[in-house]
Amino acid sequence: MSKGTSFLYQLARTANDIEKLADEIGLYVASADVSASCAFKFDEWKKFVQGINKADEGFKRVVPD
Repeated sequence: MSKGTSFLYQLARTANDIEKLADEIGLYVASADVSASCAFKFDEWKKFVQGINKADEGFKRVVPD
């Protein structure tokens, strides 16, 4: 993963389906052996993205490119 590529971007690229509903965002991610889905209200989504970005910053300090 390059320094300019965030974890969230990678997650979105590998997601099978991201759909925007009337009042929430649905996310579905799958691999060969596991899948997950969830729905977020817009304010929850913003907090989720902030948390992912914060975790990604910490991850990059521990595991540099």
